[in-house]
Order: sequence, then structure tokens, then C-alpha cells
Amino acid sequence: MKMPSPMRRWEDQLPPVGKNRMRKGMYILPSLFTAANIGAGYYALSQTVLGTRQEFWHFDHAALAIGVAVVADGLDGRIAA
Repeated sequence: MKMPSPMRRWEDQLPPVGKNRMRKGMYILPSLFTAANIGAGYYALSQTVLGTRQEFWHFDHAALAIGVAVVADGLDGRIAA
């Protein structure tokens, strides 16, 4: 009677660590750029709400935050692909 082979764990089926180590760490970069987009968008909205005719510099800060969000979104798209 032939004995059944022992079940293998999923960790045993993974490829060697050396090649995929860099690939595994690349998942955090797009997440950081996405978080930067969320933060810049929130900051832009809050500065727009605070802006008045006398305190027009709030709108300048909102426009700058939108520019930062555009750059972060572009980098997020490039890195994630």
C-alpha cells in the first residue's frame, strides 16, 4: 500500500526570496502616492473653504496643493504600471 504524500504548505511553493524581494517592496510606493493625493485633495478643499476676498492666499495654497496632487497622480500611475 502506497502512503499518500504529505500536504505542502503554501510557503514551500514560493520562489526564492532573492529575486522577488524588490518586487514585493514596490507595492508600498503607489500606496504612498495615493495617500499624498488624498492629503493634497483634502488640503485643497479645506483651503478653498477658508478663502475669502481679504484672505486670497488660501486659494493660492489650494492651487499649489492641486498641482502637487497632479504630480503625485502621474508618479503613482507610472510606478503602479
